[in-house]
Amino acid sequence: MTDPGVLAFESHYGLPHPCWESFAKRLDKLDAEAQQVAWRAAVETWLTELARALSVDAMVYASERVLLLGSAAAEPLTTFAEKTLVYVDRLLDGIGSVERSGPHVIIVFDSIERYYDYVDYYHTESGEYGASAGMFVNHGYPQTVVGPGEPSDRRATIAHELTHDYLSNLELPRWIEEGLAQLVEQYAAGYQSAGLNREQQQRHRDHWSSAGLEPFWTGEAFGMPDESQELAYQLALTLIRSIISDAAEKTAEFVRQAHYSDAGEAAAQQVFGHSLVDYVGAFTGPPERSGT
Repeated sequence: MTDPGVLAFESHYGLPHPCWESFAKRLDKLDAEAQQVAWRAAVETWLTELARALSVDAMVYASERVLLLGSAAAEPLTTFAEKTLVYVDRLLDGIGSVERSGPHVIIVFDSIERYYDYVDYYHTESGEYGASAGMFVNHGYPQTVVGPGEPSDRRATIAHELTHDYLSNLELPRWIEEGLAQLVEQYAAGYQSAGLNREQQQRHRDHWSSAGLEPFWTGEAFGMPDESQELAYQLALTLIRSIISDAAEKTAEFVRQAHYSDAGEAAAQQVFGHSLVDYVGAFTGPPERSGT
């Protein structure tokens, strides 16, 4: 291990990863303001060390709430990320900006090899794993990691994964997170996909009436290898849109109260006065109770 200042690192494929647990313990006696200052300084130290280890044209770019590590070509993504956070704040009444330890971190790789070297540290399973354009890592310190790609693709990845980062202090059902992440991604890209057409609605009814909605409510469907995954993402976006269309002024409170333990059912009844099945029934066929 090396120890620049108070932040210790361990190396993986020659890239530094901070030992956040030991660092956090040192901050227990500091007040909230002092902790914020310490966290930001530590994050800056981390990204500076990582930039040095990459040995390429990598720099740390800063805005009010974002620290982005990348080449000069990635610098405009800092402003894009800041604007995305402003939109999500407005959509959700700022609920994800509460109790953050430090800035939102985005790491942009131009080398696909170094991208996979870096994210390999966070994969606990051995062997090969699926390809990705980017991911949100909620381990140690929350971070959005982005691989090589066209600027438009990188913006879409950042908007999606940054939404997960924004919501990471909450204990949300998977469907709410994925629905909101897709919504923000489409907003940031400047387009909105059409709602489900008649053929797609029938496909959902056929699938969920056979498979049951339980995998959707628990989040299991989002990781399934069959068509459940595709349909789960579609349904999550459709439900979030339906909720916002029906009760935009109550959406933030619903998200604030929702919990993964019951898929958000108690929050829906408390905030909207009715069950989630009232939203989902139009797209999936006969009602089935949400949660466990």
